[in-house]
Amino acid sequence: MILEVFQAQMEHFRDMDRRAQEAARRSEIMGACFGFILGLAGLAVAWFTVSRGHAAAGSVVGVIDVVALVGIFVHGRRQQQSPVRRIQTQRKKFLFGSIPPLMKPK
Repeated sequence: MILEVFQAQMEHFRDMDRRAQEAARRSEIMGACFGFILGLAGLAVAWFTVSRGHAAAGSVVGVIDVVALVGIFVHGRRQQQSPVRRIQTQRKKFLFGSIPPLMKPK
């Protein structure tokens, strides 16, 4: 009886792990696609502005666009925690949360 409950719980954990990884992957792909589209739009606006004779304004728009994209990319990579690492941390808290600190795995 206890083993059946444990097996069901572990199956649930595996299913939740799989779903979390799929959702994280989808989110990452969509974010990259939207970022690419917005980046191209910003560069298109910069090109259009320069082609209409406003070189300074177009250059400013282009530089701001590129700097913003690079800044967001770098900041996002620093802040992003791997979904697998986050799930492992949650699992350890759940499984080992009631064990005294001396007995916790390293």
